[in-house]
Amino acid sequence: TAYHRLDLSTQCEFTMARLKSALGVSVLNVYERNNVSFREYQGVGATALVNDVTLMGRVINVFARIGF
Repeated sequence: TAYHRLDLSTQCEFTMARLKSALGVSVLNVYERNNVSFREYQGVGATALVNDVTLMGRVINVFARIGF
């Protein structure tokens, strides 16, 4: 199975009271694609059940950094 996702990140650096600082945001898996990590198979009688285990969905991270 093909794996594909889009991650974006941006930050703004500035100086505040002689401290180097930054504010930013990052978004992982922007369009929330369901990527299959692996499949679990379970035999039940004459049939087989298949369960897709997917990787993380969309994650949004907001951050602030202050340097001393």
